[in-house]
Order: sequence, then C-alpha cells, then structure tokens
Amino acid sequence: MCAPRKSLGTQNTKTRKIKIPKNHKCNYKFHKSLDDLKLKKVKIESCSSSCAKVCENALYHMECPSSCAGNCKNQNFKANDVSKVSVSHTVSKGFGLFAAFDIKKDDFVIAFTGDVISSNEYKMRILNYKKSKTFPYIYKSGPFYIDATERGNPAKYSNYACNFNMRTEKWQLDGKIEGFVALGFFAERRIKKGEELTIDYNFDEDESRKIKCLCQHPNCSGHMGRALASRRR
Repeated sequence: MCAPRKSLGTQNTKTRKIKIPKNHKCNYKFHKSLDDLKLKKVKIESCSSSCAKVCENALYHMECPSSCAGNCKNQNFKANDVSKVSVSHTVSKGFGLFAAFDIKKDDFVIAFTGDVISSNEYKMRILNYKKSKTFPYIYKSGPFYIDATERGNPAKYSNYACNFNMRTEKWQLDGKIEGFVALGFFAERRIKKGEELTIDYNFDEDESRKIKCLCQHPNCSGHMGRALASRRR
C-alpha cells in the first residue's frame, strides 16, 4: 500500500487539519501506456569487486543487480527502505519529512517513488489535478515523469528549504526501461534524529510567479527557487 493522496500540498498551514499518514513502502509502477513504446530494459552487470558501498556501478550512479552478492551495499532502491524517515506536522508548512534516526553525510535516505508516466499522460494528469484542485507531487525522470500524487511513498512530503540537507541524485536501475532514472535523496550533511528533511526543488526563479518560502533560514531568499547551495555553485 502507498502513501495516500491529500488534496493540499506542502508549504501550506491548512494541512495541519489532515491526519498524519503512515509510512508506506511504495515502489515504482510503470504506466500501461509505456508498454506501447516497446522500450528495451536496462542491463547492469554485477560488480567485479566485493560490492562495497562505493563500487564500480555506484561510481556511475548505477544500482547493482540482484545477481550481486548478498552483502551488496549498492541496492538502496531495491531495498525500498522507508525506516529512516517519519511524516509529521511542521509549524507552518503542513506535513514534513523528518529523520527517524541520526543519518551520516552522503547516506541514502529515501527514494522518490510513484507512477512512472509518459509526457502525454503527465499533461492529462496535470489538467485533472488543476480541475480537482489537487496539489501534484511530480518529478521529471529523463523523458518520463514520476507521479506520487495518488501513489507514492513518504518522500513526497519533503519540503523545500533554502539551506536544504538532502540532495537529489539520478540513478539507473537494472531491469527498468531505457531512459528512466530513479530519484534518490541523499544526506548533504550529517542529519540529527528529529531534524526536518528538506530538499532543493531546483526550479528556475520566475519573477512573475514567486512562491513564498517558509523555511525560516536566516538567509532565506523569501521565495522558493534555486536554493542557497545551488546558487553558490
């Protein structure tokens, strides 16, 4: 079972009235329309090393296949572990994602999962979400999109922050269709238990359509756009 839909999005005080959802392990579900594309599936070779946390595959952001040794440290997406996080209310942003344990710098935290859809399906869903006034939780994945609005895991509740503590990485997965990239959230620094887990939404700033930022960081820009760390790069 996956995390339930909620009609109001993050960065919204009204979501405090909504019951806190449970953590659900929800994997990727590829939309039936993608079958018509008859795309090849990615084949990733097993490691030649002892499958350490940083093996040949991991260096190129490729997850090891199931054929690797049982002690393989490069199968985070396959494990689909959501135990490091919890969902709770924030002071001013509605739901938020929080660290259930201390997390070391560069550790995998959680994957962003949901329905994998085509660009045509994406356009139709966006129209439907607008009509129903549903806040969409969607990330681009190569030529596809990952839609966690109605079917997703707790990762969708991660809020934006100017001084975010998680970075988003794109990974290739064995057996998935060509072009698809999985999105994983990794610790940008050491994160303490109970700390809110935040990301950079990484969209271009539009002066005509500013969205107020509620991260409350001392150097907050006042609106969401490219976060502090991104602007420094």
